[in-house]
Amino acid sequence: MLRGTRSWVAIALLLLSALSPAQAATVWYQGPVQFVYPLNDGSFIIGIPNVAVCTSSGSNSHLYVTPGANGVTLDGTKSMLATVLTAFSLGRTIEVAYDDSSSSCYVNRLLIQ
Repeated sequence: MLRGTRSWVAIALLLLSALSPAQAATVWYQGPVQFVYPLNDGSFIIGIPNVAVCTSSGSNSHLYVTPGANGVTLDGTKSMLATVLTAFSLGRTIEVAYDDSSSSCYVNRLLIQ
């Protein structure tokens, strides 16, 4: 009897975890770039002017592009750095997808508008 109860509890927990919504929350930002700050590990920070984009962190106007975070590879990081620097130097706006559920708001993709 106890063994059957454990099986039902395990099945119920498995179903509840499968039916619960995902924790990652992809959010889009569209607007100008205030600054680009390259870091020594190959990652960089995108500064957003006067807009609260990253609500999970204390510094809510920074988005992080980091190899290995939010599905971004090293080559992807290099491509995004070139793209955001081009947008910044031309004064164009960008559109960025980032994960709002992490404290660093890691970017997954971006484009120039």
